Amino acid sequence: MKWSLWAARYLVALALSMTPATRAAAQVPDHLECYKIRDPLKLAGIVDLNSPQFGRETGCKVSAAKLFCVPASKVVVSAVNKAAGTPITPLSFWAPPAPADRICYKMKCPRPTPPDQQVTDQFGTRVLSNLRPSLLCTPAVPGPTPTPDAFHGFPATGQMTCWDTSGTVISCTGAGQDGDTRAGATLTYVDNGDGTITDLNTGLTWEKKSVDGTIHDRDTTYVWSNAFTIFIAGLNTTSFAGHTDWRLPNAKELQSIMNYENTNPSVAPAFNTACLPGCTVLTCSCTKAADHWSATTNANVPVNAWRGDFFAGFIRPGDKTGGNFVRAVRGGG
Repeated sequence: MKWSLWAARYLVALALSMTPATRAAAQVPDHLECYKIRDPLKLAGIVDLNSPQFGRETGCKVSAAKLFCVPASKVVVSAVNKAAGTPITPLSFWAPPAPADRICYKMKCPRPTPPDQQVTDQFGTRVLSNLRPSLLCTPAVPGPTPTPDAFHGFPATGQMTCWDTSGTVISCTGAGQDGDTRAGATLTYVDNGDGTITDLNTGLTWEKKSVDGTIHDRDTTYVWSNAFTIFIAGLNTTSFAGHTDWRLPNAKELQSIMNYENTNPSVAPAFNTACLPGCTVLTCSCTKAADHWSATTNANVPVNAWRGDFFAGFIRPGDKTGGNFVRAVRGGG
């Protein structure tokens, strides 16, 4: 088996996505950048391989390492089909982290090249030298062009710790708790660089919150009706981030961005980063550790609507005439 194909198929895959040049800020390290190397280890071995796509391959000979591959993001500056002489427009969809196929393209980069790297794998620790850019391995999927919805996954809770009935932290190994099984798709978000965050699992795009006194300020509260007529209407009237379809999230959508490993606020770092006085949606990402309105009415008591408590991470109803915090969303279907 040629070493380029070996690199594409058997190195650890990170995340599926195809990245348009127009979203240069929305990058995740889902590509592999592979360098030709000089490896002091003169390996000779036999391995058995198994892949879902091609099945078992036994008795495969393994010899000297040829590539060192690292996670990388990519911005397409230009792309042309040389045979047809036509430009190529990259596909514009995202997908959650999952084992993925790769297509590896020849690559040549201007100098300087990276320094020598000390690495450790199953065959030991050594220093790789003479690194030269060689291949760019991009995520790929079998078959024709899929739709974004083909890759949406039900999000995990984010919880990685386990506790006993007395509230004492215990080992998660074999506990069967959420921190042990970690079921669901890993919580993964990308900052789009325009004041919004995209959830790569649900495909929803969320408004970022700030501390600058604007409509995005995390500390501004609204009664339920004004959340629609003032807050959401204001975002759509000004075409925030280039869109006019902003809305208040429903109760399940609101809960989907809660991270149950964290508290005060119960969100992932993507929603709680560099939150300092005066910061804007372009320089920070804030979350008020308190109740946020959803668009969902409590059918049992219709004068109430469901709220997401982002201090501890749960959903509860509240009187529609009370003031609560807000975060807008768009997308879904």
